[in-house]
Amino acid sequence: MGYGDTLSPAYVDNSLYGAAKNGTTGYIAVAGTWTAGADATANCGAMLKNTSEALNDELGFGPFYLPGSNNLKFKLTYKGDTASAIVTVYLDGVSIGTIDLYKTPATQDLAASLALGTITTGLHSIRVKATGKSGSSYRINVLGVGVGY
Repeated sequence: MGYGDTLSPAYVDNSLYGAAKNGTTGYIAVAGTWTAGADATANCGAMLKNTSEALNDELGFGPFYLPGSNNLKFKLTYKGDTASAIVTVYLDGVSIGTIDLYKTPATQDLAASLALGTITTGLHSIRVKATGKSGSSYRINVLGVGVGY
């Protein structure tokens, strides 16, 4: 999860800080062009962004193990600006909600969470997809993702 995470315990930890430092990704670029790397403006030190900035750009995480529960949450830590997208978040291919990443002025280390609903014990995947926009583009700047209570 991103820097300053408050979800506990975190069953998924795709910290982009670790990815940038270790040369690993922790994500799957499903659609669009994505780059990951160090970003001195982000508290976590790294950012993953869709340089294509197109409708339907999609990023996947998983599969990962989650215990059966009815109170887990997905958390997205991101940079918002006037070119940011509205994203739909999917758990195992089913929409769990949308997050509007638009922010003026541009702001680092924003966080949003969505309830996952009742899930079964086992392997799961999460996808984040640009499905709309409030501003000028479909930009997605991810600082971290996670699942926890």
